[in-house]
This record gives sequence, C-alpha cells and structure tokens, in this order.
Amino acid sequence: MIETSSDPLRLYVIRHGETEWSLSGRHTGRTDIPLTAKGERDAQELGSALRGIRFAHTFTSPLQRARRTCELFAPGPPAQIDPDLAEWDYGDYEGRLSADIRTGHADWNLYRDGCPHGETTTQALARAERLLSRIRALHGNVALFSHGHFSGILAARWIGLPLVEAEHFELGPASLAVLGHAAHHPDVSVIANWNWTPDLTSQPGAAPRRGNVSSPSRHARDQWANEADAPVCELNALAKKLVVFDLDGTLAESKAAVDAEMASLLDGLLRFVNVAVISGGGWPQFQKQLISHLPTDADLRSLSLLPTCGTKFYRYTDDWELLYAEEFADDQRAKILGALNTAMESSHIAPSGRWGEVIEDRGTQITLSALGQQAPLDEKRKWDPDFTKRKRMQALLVDLIPEFSVRLGGTTSIDVTRPGVDKAYGIRKLRDLLGISIAEMVFIGDALFPGGNDHPAWEAGVACIQVRDSHETKRLIETILACRYGAVRANRPAERIAAPPLPGASPSP
Repeated sequence: MIETSSDPLRLYVIRHGETEWSLSGRHTGRTDIPLTAKGERDAQELGSALRGIRFAHTFTSPLQRARRTCELFAPGPPAQIDPDLAEWDYGDYEGRLSADIRTGHADWNLYRDGCPHGETTTQALARAERLLSRIRALHGNVALFSHGHFSGILAARWIGLPLVEAEHFELGPASLAVLGHAAHHPDVSVIANWNWTPDLTSQPGAAPRRGNVSSPSRHARDQWANEADAPVCELNALAKKLVVFDLDGTLAESKAAVDAEMASLLDGLLRFVNVAVISGGGWPQFQKQLISHLPTDADLRSLSLLPTCGTKFYRYTDDWELLYAEEFADDQRAKILGALNTAMESSHIAPSGRWGEVIEDRGTQITLSALGQQAPLDEKRKWDPDFTKRKRMQALLVDLIPEFSVRLGGTTSIDVTRPGVDKAYGIRKLRDLLGISIAEMVFIGDALFPGGNDHPAWEAGVACIQVRDSHETKRLIETILACRYGAVRANRPAERIAAPPLPGASPSP
C-alpha cells in the first residue's frame, strides 16, 4: 500500500552508483559524468533489494549519475528533480584529489573552508536547510537521490550537528542512509541506518548488523586517529560510563582557561555521564583553567579531578575534597630538585628567554618548564617541536634519579613523580574509587604517542581517542552527545546519571 498522511516521515538518502571519478577519489561536483557499468549494476541491485518498501515521494539531483541511479532503483513514484540535491560545487577543486589539494592547503576541510571559486559553506548549508524544511512537511517514506558530500550535510543537520560535523558521515556509492525519528520519542531525530547495501540480510530500518553498516562516529574516530603513530584502541566511545580528559592541549591550550563553548559542552556531558580530568598541572591550575569557568549549576558531583598526573584525587560533595595525595618526602624532593638543575646545566639546551618559574614543586610532582611557567604559547611551540631537547634532558634525568618516574609533560615541560605514579595510576584510582571498570572508560588526549604524557593511559588498557587540539575535542563531545542521546535537545532538562557514591559514603538523595 501507498503511505497515507498518517505515516511517519522517513528519509532514504541514496548516493548514486560508482563513476570513474568516484572510483579514483576525484572530487566530482557539477561535472556531469555517467555511471560505470558496475555503478549501474549496483544501483539496480539496491533497488531490487528494497522492492518491499513503498515510497510516497521521490526526489533526485539533476546530475545524470543521480538521475540514472534513481531510474535503475525504480522507487515507484515519479521522480521530481530538485536542484538542492546536487553535489557541492567544488570550484577550483573540481576533479582534484584531496591529497593534491592539501599540498597547497595542508589543513583544508571542505565543510569548514568551502572551495575557492565554488560553493561556500554558507551556500551549501542553506541548500540543505531549504531542502529539509520542505521535506519535513511530508509524510511516509521519501527517497532522495543525491551525492556523497551533500548526503553528509543532510545527515549532520537532520540530527542537529553543525555543518563541520558532516565530515564524519561518509556514504559509499550505491548505498543508503535512513533518517527518521526515535520510536518512543518522535520529536528526536535519529540516523536509523548508515551505508546500507544489499549484501546485508535485513532491510534498512531494522537493527544494524556488523558488516557494511558504519557507525556515524566511525569516520570521526578515523579522523581523530593518532597521527604520531601512537596506538589508538578500537572502541565504541558512545557506550562508556566514564569519559576521562587530559587538560592542556585537549580541553584548552597550554595554561589557558577553557573557553565558553568548551565549558558549556562539559556541562552538557556532566548531565549524562561521569567525567574526569587528569593533567600534569597542580590544583591551583585546575581551579584557574577549569573549575572557575564551568556554569554555576554544573553537576560537579559527576566530575573527578586528578592534578599532577593522578598523584592527587579530588571529588565534590558540598565542596572539593582531597581523597589522596602521593607527596614526596623531604629527601626525595631535594634529590629531584638537584637532578633537574644538573640536567638543565649539562644538556646545554637552555633557552634564550625565560618567563617565570622554571622548576615548580607541586608537592606530589616536580615539574621543569624549560621556558618558565608563564611562557607565551607561540614561544613554547617552537622551542622543542620534535621533543629532541627534552628527550635528551629526560635521558640525563633517568640516569641521575632512576628511582623516580620521568616523563615529558606539556609543550616544554618534564614531570617527575614517584615511581609508577602517572596517568595509568590515575586511571586505576578512578577504577577503584568510582567502581567503574577500565573497560567502561574512554580517555581523550592529545599526547597518546609513545613518550607522550598521555601514553600511560593507553598502557593502562583504557580505550583511547587522540585529538589534535581543543577544537577537535569540542566536536568529539558534540558527537558523543548527539549520537548517544539522539540529539542535544535545546532548552530541555536532561536526565542526569548520578556519580557513583564513594566507598562508605551515603548515596545522594
């Protein structure tokens, strides 16, 4: 039967079949090229596999590769050509490979930067919003024949993500996505299936199976993969009970405060899941960079803070409470301070300028900041970008104080702690004090590569995602919120998951 006006709206977004340019990876915007023979077969097989689905409406891009896919798919209702379903106009980048484009623009991102002499991000977004506005007035199953990049925009905007998040929704040739609404929450937009192809036994809209169905966050994880060859675990970050963050380089720039957007995102995350922050900074740095910038009504009971690489642990009840501190003894402190001064003198890599205190005793950790605690970020970034200076100093320190742990810290620092006390120690303390297994955690940081100060978290066995900066962390938090909970619902109270009580503590009312 044909759907009536009472049938719920479901969008079947179908990408055209293979072309010569999609096969080679060339950007195919407004160039009107045909399907390959395989592309035609795949389009026909996709339509045959979905003969049991009745469509109320069909719309197609005007470009022949989409129109031909629609014709071979044969959804039923006559197709209406809609120019808003066309692919991005790539302008000067038409026909080029991404790798070639990035030789002249290393950090180019289509969804952030657009294309010179082509379509801007504002124009592409306007097309998607215009199309979705019209489609939302319809009912029943709607077939949309479109293209790879534009389909990603439709998916991102359907669940309320910013345009830049469309990069995480990659739709293969002759595959489809199903956009609909949560079964028991019809006001929540969801992605019911992604990259469905006929080699799957269930029809799209049924429970996803392993195989060609991609999680919407899978491509995001690929993008956030460690670029410095650090091992990054395969994981489903959306199912974890505890999200653990590094601070400098992950939530904020070195020694800088979290900005308003990050504070708001952390507040949203705290409403749903337990959050912890582990950093080499001391407690005053946590107060200055993080705590004082969170909203006044943030659920601090869901937040655990571990300064100085986990050598201290703070939890919030009526106020912040210190649960433990791995302090140095006086003789240990004296030996470490002497070794740090010797290493600075012997390494012959003293910087030309210094800004503030170079060696800081944080009680449970002693940190050497080669340029000083208040050095400008630009100066810090260019002093030791390949870690060679600090690795030389680290080698000297390992010989001088082998009984202590010596690790590279932030951009210019080296951290010394008691042996075995690092971010892996902090992860295990989170496990013991919160009662959350390591398998139920995910760690997010910018230095997961071997030798990096986040690497011990990976060594502890926790699932890890590496980010390049706080911008990527923001997009990751948005993706967790949107994908796990269907959508971030504006102006609506969120159900909170209470932090587990500490051993021996009375549960919160």
